[in-house]
Amino acid sequence: MPQSLAGNFTQTRRGIRKRLLVALGIALLGIGGPALFVQYRLSHEEARCSRYDVWIDASAQRYGVDSLLVKALIWRESNFNAKAYGKHGDIGLMQIVRSAAVTDWARVNKQPIPSEVALFDPAFNIEIGTWYLSRQIARFSTDPNRLALSLCAYNAGPTITQRWFAPEKGYVGTHDPIPYIRYPATQKYVLAILAQYEKYQIKAHRPKIISSSNLGNAL
Repeated sequence: MPQSLAGNFTQTRRGIRKRLLVALGIALLGIGGPALFVQYRLSHEEARCSRYDVWIDASAQRYGVDSLLVKALIWRESNFNAKAYGKHGDIGLMQIVRSAAVTDWARVNKQPIPSEVALFDPAFNIEIGTWYLSRQIARFSTDPNRLALSLCAYNAGPTITQRWFAPEKGYVGTHDPIPYIRYPATQKYVLAILAQYEKYQIKAHRPKIISSSNLGNAL
């Protein structure tokens, strides 16, 4: 098919889909009112956020990480957009970087560094991202705030995280870790994931809810 025709065909399909969604919304409003339409939108959003759960659960179990923590990280990194591409070359659902997490994964597993195209595959992206997160959790395993520090390392890098939380900086495990994070964006990043993790735990009816104020004592 010529490129121009392919483009027109794609636009036509998008237009039809948009009109069908609008018509469905109007129909729902007419039948059940606004509440039914809101319920439809919420169900659609729930499906979008749960489409990768099988791969999240498998990788989380493989590397001993809570699947809800991985899901909260994906929520913050890409909002479940498998095609997300960051300004620093961050790729896919978990926004992994070839020069950092991917290179480490390839070195430890004695594999060639995967191509960017391969890293957009959701299952493979989650596999490497979860592996890298588990490495950070292990790195800070003796710290009471290990989850906060691990998320900090995932975002800002392990070297700079260790520098921020060095004893000579006055840090001890009983301190609130957030003020020791020097990048405001990383502070917001860590707090957002911890809060979302707590929401997922509540929704999952966890018998022991880990709140964002004491997440460092989990795992």
